[in-house]
Amino acid sequence: MPLSIAINFNGNCREAVNFYAGVFGSEPLRLMTYGEGDASFDQNFQVTEAMRDKIMFAYLDIAGALVEFSDMPDGFDFERGNSMSPVLVYARWADAQKAFDGLCAGGQVFVPFANIPGQGWYGMLADRFGIVWIFRASAK
Repeated sequence: MPLSIAINFNGNCREAVNFYAGVFGSEPLRLMTYGEGDASFDQNFQVTEAMRDKIMFAYLDIAGALVEFSDMPDGFDFERGNSMSPVLVYARWADAQKAFDGLCAGGQVFVPFANIPGQGWYGMLADRFGIVWIFRASAK
């Protein structure tokens, strides 16, 4: 079974999904707002007017992995953490470099994408949404 990841946002999920779709050349596979969704799973959950256009679920294929995105609903505390990072592993250096460069826009590079002895190609950055991405590639 493949591993996937879900990334939550604080009201700017649509912007983030559009940005990532451009960087990775992937159209959203599904995008549903809270207004379009079914909240019947929780009788206490109410979709407020402010939430109607926020993203309940969006999916992108990123490097062969299905990544889920959503805005945190009202009433849930949002805190951008650093305890989880998507790790992208590429067979070709050029593909990794292209995605790394795309995510750098408006972000912060922690480790420039470079060939690290004993590790292969490696880099780490936080994109403009505060998501920390780790990149690996085996060959240039």
